[in-house]
Amino acid sequence: MKTIIDNATRTSRYLLDDEKSVFFDENKIIVASDYTIADLNVYNASLVSGVTAPDDWFGGKYIYGTDGSWTKAEGWVDE
Repeated sequence: MKTIIDNATRTSRYLLDDEKSVFFDENKIIVASDYTIADLNVYNASLVSGVTAPDDWFGGKYIYGTDGSWTKAEGWVDE
């Protein structure tokens, strides 16, 4: 798996299968031909490969640490 993280908060925003192609440019991120992410780009996001996400992963729920750890985002409340 791989994740796209918001650089400012290190929040894991998207979780993708390894075979999905991801293209970063200065205005957006394109994931395969499936969708475009307009609020993240080459300047404010990063792609991290080789991750194993928590079983209850949800976009924005976890912070991905530089050491590969997952921590629940402060203020996150499960429904």
